[in-house]
Amino acid sequence: MILAVVFVHEMGHAAAASYFGWQIKKIELLPFGGAAEIEAKG
Repeated sequence: MILAVVFVHEMGHAAAASYFGWQIKKIELLPFGGAAEIEAKG
């Protein structure tokens, strides 16, 4: 269940980055959290 919540949370980061035109480098799902590496244009 926690993994599903983390997945949805990280997909939210990806959706926001896509909306702003930022490049998503990678998304990691870890047992107790996740990380989204994003490169912002600016």
